[in-house]
Amino acid sequence: MDIRDREPAVAPQAAAGLLLAARTLGAVLGLGMPRVGAIVDATGASRSRAYEVRDEILALLPSLIRCPGRPATAAEAAPPELAHELRLEVLRFVMSHPGCAYTRGQRRRYTDAFRRFVLELHERHAELPLPVFAEATEIPLGTLEDWLRPGRIDPDDDEPGPPTSDATVPKVEALLDAWRRWSSSALAPFGEHVREHLRLDLSDAMIGKLLFEHGARAPKRRRGRTPDEEALRGAFETFFAGAQWVGDGTEIEVLVDGGGIASTSS
Repeated sequence: MDIRDREPAVAPQAAAGLLLAARTLGAVLGLGMPRVGAIVDATGASRSRAYEVRDEILALLPSLIRCPGRPATAAEAAPPELAHELRLEVLRFVMSHPGCAYTRGQRRRYTDAFRRFVLELHERHAELPLPVFAEATEIPLGTLEDWLRPGRIDPDDDEPGPPTSDATVPKVEALLDAWRRWSSSALAPFGEHVREHLRLDLSDAMIGKLLFEHGARAPKRRRGRTPDEEALRGAFETFFAGAQWVGDGTEIEVLVDGGGIASTSS
């Protein structure tokens, strides 16, 4: 019996495409299905056209009956032209402000100026959802969400140590000029910039010392000892097992050989 004699009539290509689609799904389920040649011979359809109809049927199947649950939401993205412009603006700012964004270990750090720039950029494009803006500017979404909560600033707490090498006058001039154009107060990334891009063989400690001596950078000092701690420094001594002496500055009277009284402090 020819399938074209059915009511309504079925075109050979449609029948072949349906059987090929069933064969594709059957292979996924591990079911035995007729060979492609047998389907083409039985329907009398063109092999190439049968494959085209199969693809059309497979593409149509998801719209006939949806799977249970909510359909997946397609990820939003900024228009290509706008995303390109946002990336260019970020790149221009970074190139004009060396050190405003850098990576230390596994963490990326940004200066306050860079944060302000990004937040102003976000205000100009408030129509973009924050995840879309984050993807377009290559800034982590969590970082942007944190910046939008006021009051968070990462301190740069770098303090120079003793000098480790000498620096000539040209090196110092180049160093100071680079620091004037540097946008961050963090010393470590600036040191990497000096050694890698300026080819100046200076340690972080020497860089910090030179910047301090020329009034370009004042290091943040850690809290020193309290007066009580200074007074009690070295007050505890151990002479031998079981013999200990602790001094707290209190004056006491001591008899020497049962005679005169001498005052001392403990």
